[in-house]
Amino acid sequence: MMQTRFTHMSLSVRYINPTELKDEWPWVREKLLVVQRKSPESWIPEEIYCQCFNQDAMLWVGYEFNKPLCMFILVPLGDTVGISVAWSESEPVADEALKHIEGIARQGNARFIEFRTWRRGWEKRARQMGFRPRAWVKEISNE
Repeated sequence: MMQTRFTHMSLSVRYINPTELKDEWPWVREKLLVVQRKSPESWIPEEIYCQCFNQDAMLWVGYEFNKPLCMFILVPLGDTVGISVAWSESEPVADEALKHIEGIARQGNARFIEFRTWRRGWEKRARQMGFRPRAWVKEISNE
């Protein structure tokens, strides 16, 4: 059985079941829009909702004293856990959230965690968090 609650230091991270999704959605949607304003993503928040509701992706929320400080959408990809979208209130919270993501990935026997971003500032931050670049992508136009 999947562990659905992790606590590390003062951040408690909880998996949001599809039946609970609508209760968390108003503030999660707001944070998804914040992420979208900073990066040219092609998804809309309603697609993320559907993925989580259909259990193609998992919404995890990090709380401190019942206040949400971070959220991340994880997608299982074979031996990899993909971070589809992530938001945190601060860098220290993001660091704590990554520890939780590592625990979740370990529980699922994943070997890798990956994320993709358009934002160049993440290149330095990702290295600080232990990520390494492994792929270069070129988009092909259908015109």
